[in-house]
Amino acid sequence: AYNALLKTLEEPPAHVVFILCTTEVQKVPATILSRCLRFDFKLVSVDDLNKLMSSILDELKIKYTKEAVNAVAVAGEGSVRDALSVLDRCVAFAEGTLEYNDVLQILGATDKNKIFALADSIFDGDVAGVLQLVDEISKSGKSMSVLAKDVAVHIRDLLICQRCKEPQKILNLPQDIYDRLKAQSDKYDGKRLLAALDNFNKVEAELRYAIDPRVSFEVVCLKTANDDSEEKII
Repeated sequence: AYNALLKTLEEPPAHVVFILCTTEVQKVPATILSRCLRFDFKLVSVDDLNKLMSSILDELKIKYTKEAVNAVAVAGEGSVRDALSVLDRCVAFAEGTLEYNDVLQILGATDKNKIFALADSIFDGDVAGVLQLVDEISKSGKSMSVLAKDVAVHIRDLLICQRCKEPQKILNLPQDIYDRLKAQSDKYDGKRLLAALDNFNKVEAELRYAIDPRVSFEVVCLKTANDDSEEKII
């Protein structure tokens, strides 16, 4: 099929423009690429998404907090369409000013208080506390895959608080949540956090195919809780 295109691409009719789109450019033969003008599109930065959505909300005269807009931008993962879709739902859901917690509810994120408590239980080696919290979160209807992602993001935020000079500029969280995050990050060893992040990052993908996602999630929590912090990530 590629070879059949070569002649036409090399000498196209004057009234024709071919636009070829792919997410796997490495599979396109060099003979095709050499006949094309190539444009590489990249994901949109969180800052640019923030500016775009803030301007839209300002134009619509909708009140919002910068932390709420930032949460929507992060959820968009570089896609303008996805970010605007989330924003549309958040605006429809919110009463009055669009708040950070409104966005978390729309995204189905786990209650921040539960995440803080679960992180403390895991890193303090409190097995009973871990199992009780997972039970409470599971009974509230939360997906274990979403919970694993939320815990991984939380641990990543703890590492940012530990290692970066101006973590709040990166995290852009409400001040009360940031203060709690900073205090919690000071309690635990950086290597232990890194090992835990690796554990939860791996289990998030595994949970999609797990027969019993809750048990799989509990296993990684207990494994991390019993970590002696001497494990090294290579």
